[in-house]
Amino acid sequence: MDVYDRAVPEDLKQMAAIVASFVYNTAAREEKLPRKPLPKPRPAGTGFGGPSAGGPPAGN
Repeated sequence: MDVYDRAVPEDLKQMAAIVASFVYNTAAREEKLPRKPLPKPRPAGTGFGGPSAGGPPAGN
């Protein structure tokens, strides 16, 4: 279960140390982290909920 009552204090301390070291080392890097390129923008009219998305026709 994922509830606060069942959290193990030693596990929380270990995870806090791991996250802290990751954040510190990331901030100390000389260059930025690599990122995936952004997806290309969709042409107008191909957004969510329109006829091309398989949703109900407009006006219903």
